[in-house]
Amino acid sequence: MISINEHHDRIYKELSYQFIPEYWGNGYVLEVTKKIINFVSKELNIKRIVSETQVANKASCRFLSKLGMKVIDKVYRFNSEQYIFY
Repeated sequence: MISINEHHDRIYKELSYQFIPEYWGNGYVLEVTKKIINFVSKELNIKRIVSETQVANKASCRFLSKLGMKVIDKVYRFNSEQYIFY
């Protein structure tokens, strides 16, 4: 599942995702997510998309980095440290 919704800051749109573990590591998720981001940018004219994940979630941090996103902030929310990627 991939969605683009309002981020907690109510300024930007947020990329959110949940993937079935059996599809991890095959490149499918990266390819599909890039296409969705491209569509949202070009067709919906949403230029700034962020994503938030727990600092401890190394797999998600690697995934967002592979998308070309960079950490722009760190917040404490949901009882843990969160990275904000852009």
